[in-house]
Amino acid sequence: MKFTKYILASAALAFGLGAAGCSSNSSCADGGICNEGGAGGSAGTGGAGGTPGQTLYALSAGTFCYDILSIAPGYSDGCGLGVATYVGTPTMPSAIPVSYYAAATTVGGEAIPAGTVVVGNDGSLGRGVVNQNAGTLLRNGMPVDTDVPSCTWAEGVQAQFQLTATNKFNISVTETRSNFDPSCATVKPLPAGGTCTSTWTFGMAIEDPQVLSAAAGCQ
Repeated sequence: MKFTKYILASAALAFGLGAAGCSSNSSCADGGICNEGGAGGSAGTGGAGGTPGQTLYALSAGTFCYDILSIAPGYSDGCGLGVATYVGTPTMPSAIPVSYYAAATTVGGEAIPAGTVVVGNDGSLGRGVVNQNAGTLLRNGMPVDTDVPSCTWAEGVQAQFQLTATNKFNISVTETRSNFDPSCATVKPLPAGGTCTSTWTFGMAIEDPQVLSAAAGCQ
């Protein structure tokens, strides 16, 4: 995997993501609590109360494949990630795993707070607590190019997560790369000044039915 294609398959986070059932049918009560009829369990990201008049939505608990339905106009791909190429079609969806932890838990020895959302393989598009339909997801790491192991770089992601319906959301991502090892120049010319930034917004929704494999990274 070239370092230009690390967008949705980052190895920056160590904890694993467990597969969940395939049910995505939800019945959500006030406060954004979802009562699942299948293996997805119960989940809520709205939280009690909220702004008067605000509609609170929910995510199914567990790990599911989510289709990338759209990319908003005005995206800027300064790092050459190819973000627009990840948008699928109705007949051939492009999907990534999304995990929602409704209750506090421990994964791989790491404490995960209640309400945590993890987007992408190993949290490539960030993780964070979502409440009142929204949250900020973060990731920082030092990836390694699989073809040129000496090629490393610093990578940071900040994403704004916004639920727009049950099991449907927009995610506005800013990814910055810097501190490239000189050997990365054998893979691709290094960015001017040694730093690059890509910004984009994906519209995503749960894949229903789950025809891809969340356990395999929805690839």
